[in-house]
Amino acid sequence: MRGRENIRAFFATFPVQSARQFIHSHVVDVQGDRGTGFSYLDGRPVRDGKSYYVVGRFDDEYIRLDGQWMFQRVVLSVHYMIEAAERWDELIPLRKN
Repeated sequence: MRGRENIRAFFATFPVQSARQFIHSHVVDVQGDRGTGFSYLDGRPVRDGKSYYVVGRFDDEYIRLDGQWMFQRVVLSVHYMIEAAERWDELIPLRKN
């Protein structure tokens, strides 16, 4: 998927009602106006009224355009996703955008 409008349209119909993402061990390599990086995801999505644990890895490509760094490519490889015993989203207040 490419372009901001396509990304917005994707997330407008994304089936996850709420989520918390914890990103760990972010490693970045920059050479000039380009870079690559990876990080690990420890996520807590809620979908169809059920909470899940999801663990994976992000592999990213970055580009600097007009002095601003942007993601050029993001790939998420999910290692596993399992249902949680309780819904976490009802335990803490969530900010609704």
